[in-house]
Order: sequence, then C-alpha cells, then structure tokens
Amino acid sequence: MPYAGSDGPEPGDPATVADSGTEAAGFDATLPTAPSDGNLGDGSKVGRYAVLERVGAGGMGVVYRAHDPELRREVALKLLKAGRAVGPAAEKRRKRLLREARAMAQLSHPNVIPVYDVGEYGTGLYVAMEFVEGADARDWLKAVKPPWRRTLGVFRAAGRGLAAAHNAGLVHRDFKPANVLVGDDGRVRVLDFGLARAAVDEPEPEVAPEVLHDDTDSGHWSETLTADGTILGTPVYMAPEQYAGKTADARSDQYSYCIALYEALYGRLPFAVGSIKQQARAKYRGQLLEPPANSPVPRRLFEVLRRGLASKPKDRFASMPDLLRDLRTVHEDKPAPPVWRAWAAVGSVAGVTAAGLLVATLNQPASNGAAAATCGDASEVLAGSWDDATEQKLRKAFVDSGIVDAEARWAPVAERLDTHAMAWTRLHERACADKRAGDARGTALHAARTACLERHRVDLASFVAALEEPTTVVVQRAASAAHALPSLADCEDDALLLSAADEPRSELALDLNERIGRARALRTTGRPDAARREIDAVVEEADAGEHRRISARARIERASLDLGKGDAVAAERDLQAAYFDALASRHPRLAATAAVGLVDLLASRSRDADARVWADHARANIDGLSQGAALDAALTQALASRRPTEKDDDEG
Repeated sequence: MPYAGSDGPEPGDPATVADSGTEAAGFDATLPTAPSDGNLGDGSKVGRYAVLERVGAGGMGVVYRAHDPELRREVALKLLKAGRAVGPAAEKRRKRLLREARAMAQLSHPNVIPVYDVGEYGTGLYVAMEFVEGADARDWLKAVKPPWRRTLGVFRAAGRGLAAAHNAGLVHRDFKPANVLVGDDGRVRVLDFGLARAAVDEPEPEVAPEVLHDDTDSGHWSETLTADGTILGTPVYMAPEQYAGKTADARSDQYSYCIALYEALYGRLPFAVGSIKQQARAKYRGQLLEPPANSPVPRRLFEVLRRGLASKPKDRFASMPDLLRDLRTVHEDKPAPPVWRAWAAVGSVAGVTAAGLLVATLNQPASNGAAAATCGDASEVLAGSWDDATEQKLRKAFVDSGIVDAEARWAPVAERLDTHAMAWTRLHERACADKRAGDARGTALHAARTACLERHRVDLASFVAALEEPTTVVVQRAASAAHALPSLADCEDDALLLSAADEPRSELALDLNERIGRARALRTTGRPDAARREIDAVVEEADAGEHRRISARARIERASLDLGKGDAVAAERDLQAAYFDALASRHPRLAATAAVGLVDLLASRSRDADARVWADHARANIDGLSQGAALDAALTQALASRRPTEKDDDEG
C-alpha cells in the first residue's frame, strides 16, 4: 500500500512522475544509485533519522520509512534532492520549499498529513511526516467502488484539510486524487503540499510557450510541469489561470478539487480528453461535460461542481468552506448515511435522549449492546449515540441558542465526531472478523473488543448528551472537548485485549463506566463542579466493589479535575493510586497513562528525580503496547515540560 507522501501514476500512464525523469520545483525526482545521491539503503542516516526502507516515489521526491530515535517512532521521510538546475534561481526555489515545509509543520488538522520536521540534507531537503498505511484516493476508489455518498464523504474530509491550509495562508497548487490518502485507520489526509506556496509570495513563473502550443498527447496525464520557466502542477487537474502563469490561490485549489471530485463521482474527467492545449481551451471556455445519464449522483451535486469549475475565479465559491457547505447540504439532503455511516445505515430513536438510550441499551440482554450486535451491522449499536438524527438535533440546538458563532463552532464538532465514529465502525467490523474466525482466539478477541467498543460508545453518547443544552461555555469548548474523547487505541491492541479480557461486565461495572464518561463530558464542556460530584461517587463505589480497573479510570479522570482547581497534591495522589490499580488489574495502557500524567505533573514542578522514576514506569508499560505511539509522544512531551533550574543555568 502507498504510504504518506508516496505518489502513483496519473490516469492513463503506468509510469510515475519520478520514473519519467521530470523535475519537481527544482528538485530532481529521479532515483540515482549512489546513496549520496538520494537512493538510500537500510541504516543510512538523514539528520537524526535512520532509514529503514524505500516505500515510494512521487513528483516531489523519494519517500522512505525511517525511525526517529528521539521520539522512538516511525516516520515517512521524503527526500527532496537538489536538481540539475543551479545558480540563484535554484537556490531561491530551495529556500522557498524550505520555508513552505516549515509553514506546513505549523499546521495541525486531522485531514492534513502532519509534518514533524524539515531540514537540509546535502544540497537538498528532507521532510519528516506521519507514517500512515493506506491507499491514495485513486486506488481506494478502484478497490472499494464506493457509493456516491461515501465518495463524497471522503472528499469532504479532504476539502476540510484544504480549507485548513488556506486558513493558514497556504495554497496546495497540485491537488489531485494521488495527494489524498485514505488511511487504514479510516481518516482522510491531504498529502504532498510540496508545491504549496505561501499565499503572499513571489510571482508565479512565466509559462513556457510550448505548454499551450503543443498538440501532442504523449505523457500529459502524468507529467508534473515544474521545469524552470513553466507552470507548477499536474495539467489535468489545473485551473485555467495556472495555464496562463497567473498566481495560483485558494480558488485555484478549489477548481482542482472539483475536477478530482467530478472524476471520483462520475468515473471520467469533466473535460474531454486531449492534449494540454485542448484541455486548457476547454477549461477557458467552460466546456464542462454533462454527467452520465444513468448516474445515481443527484443533479444538485453537479450544479455545485459546475460553479466550482467556473473558468473565472470570481465566479467560483468565495472559499473552500463555502463550497463544503453546499456539498454538505447535498450530502445530507436524504437520511442516507455520510462517510462513516455508509457501512451501516444508522436509524434514530425518536424522543429518547442519549443518556436514556444508554440505560436501555446496557440493560438489554441481547438485541442492542455492542457485544450482542449482529456482525456487520453497526447501525443498531450507534443509533442515538451519533447518527444523522442526533447530529441534526444538536446542530439545531446550537443554531437556536443564539450564541455568537454557534453554527460555525458546531461544524468542527460534527466533523470530529464523524471521524471518531468512522474509526469505531472500522473496529466493529474487525470484531466481526474476529468472531468469524471461529477459533478460540477469535472468540476471545471478539468478546474483548466488543466490550471495549461498548465502553467507548458509552463515552461518545455521554459526550453527545452533554451537548444537548449548549450554553456559551459549552459552545466555546465543544470542539476541543470532542478531540478529548478517549483514543480507541486500546480496542486495536490484540495483545492488550487478550491480557485484559476480564473486563468487568456486571450491571454495576457498566453503570460506573458510563458515569466516568459522563463526568469527562461535563469536565471538558466546562462544568467541573457537576463532574466532580459524579466522579467522586464513582471512585467511592468502585473502591467499595473492588473494581480496580474502573477505579483507575475514575482516578485518572479525577486527577484532571484536581489539576483544574490547582490541587497538585490531590492529583499526584489520584494518579499514583490509578497506576497501582491499573497494574493490579493487568491493564498496562491505563498504567502508562497514569505514569505519563505523573511525569508531566512532577517535571513541570522541577521534581526531576521523581519524574525520571515515573518515566521509567511509563516506559516499561508503553514498551509492551502495540499501539503505544501516542503515549510515547506524550511521555517525551511531558519530560520536555521540565522547568529550568539554577543547576541547568550553571551547566549551560
């Protein structure tokens, strides 16, 4: 499968851009044989990174899987090698790419591939990014052949990534299906901002005359025209103004996005296939092909794309958010499911609140709980927790609240919950696969994974219930609170699931876990007093019932409330108790979470020796997890929070 930053051929051409020997923004993408020239072998070093293997090549360079020894994680390392061009122009391009890569490193959005680091390597550059397994959108469409709503959902997510980049002053300039990754984790990420430029930058280079006066058809699908003096980008997805050498902006990205979405929905390009010159002429004249007569895609969606493909930028949407708003209207025009719900159409339970549904679900012996759900049918499980009806109800509550920017603030909340539910659904399908395996291990994994997923579904429903009365504080904190939902990593780790398969499932245990989720939702949405009353009662009941794993979860949550009111002593006491409860109940992820919390608390108060001891405890537990990257990064960050001391000054 492709990885972050790898790039495949464009339609109609089996060769990659790198294989064709073209240049990319002044960097040679060919693959030389000498390690010093960019074809690195196992064990080579680039900056602090140890190269493991080459995983792909694209128009902007060669991509390697590498190891970061400082953060102890794998990264995708894209090596941009200095091209044949030399002199001031080449140096200017190199500096521009370095500046833009650093700008991308400042952009954090779930639908944009994270850039961790950028640096110089020889006469070229390297960019370290998140290492993600998945397929680019072009290959994903071929393999999955999704219905139009699911396709639109994936592209809406990619559009949100573009919008975030535009908001940060960046323009992609080469948006295409090959630069959209549909990860195995269900998340969509926009890749390869390698041609991106700051919105305010030097003028676009002049267009080479032969670009618009070459009627030959050879190679124009796959070439990225980036030689000195020519336009930048992939011609088939270019906006008309890019052919003319005018400065590309956010509306140019919008145009490229609409071409890619049209192609994904209808299985063909919006303009008749031809030479670069013929393509440019059709785009200038607005000669847009009508959709196939038998297409199931609603006509309204074509009309949205028609506006995004207007030949003049001023006739397009004012911004990507405006385009996405119209796409969302079409997407949700019928009760059929959006992206993550396309695998399981989710119904609604009229007149039942999320909290009420939780109680009903947890008390049903066979038909509603996650553990009892029919394999392959996630709709019955998530109904009422997060579905179309719930989303529309909450959006209306936000809009009707009259709070300033409430409607705008709701959008990122819904997007985050969609992403979370997509990941949940993927793991539900994995639990079904466990069951279908038919062996003892599969049966044990199915039981453990569905129990884990049910706990997370309860957390999700509790959070949704906390949003039903959107006060000013709730509206302001909703987006950050949505991102604070617990990670699903504990439901992915097979070894952890099997070792912790004795999850308490009594009525009391289910009730206590639900109340922990409710307390977390109250805290993150700005109601700490109510959260405190809830969590104190949970800790007391868990201790009385000797539910040590539940007690660990509750004490970790209470430690956050302790810190919120400035009581570091109580927080330390709760985290230590949580750590030992987690160890006693054989749950290394909970133990690691508590230990990392202690490192953060102690290091920030210059208790370095104590922090190092707890860091060792954290490391011992993290090392045994197959899904421990996030905790590993949190531990590194916690150690970095140590306050400078006089001893540090003396040693410096």
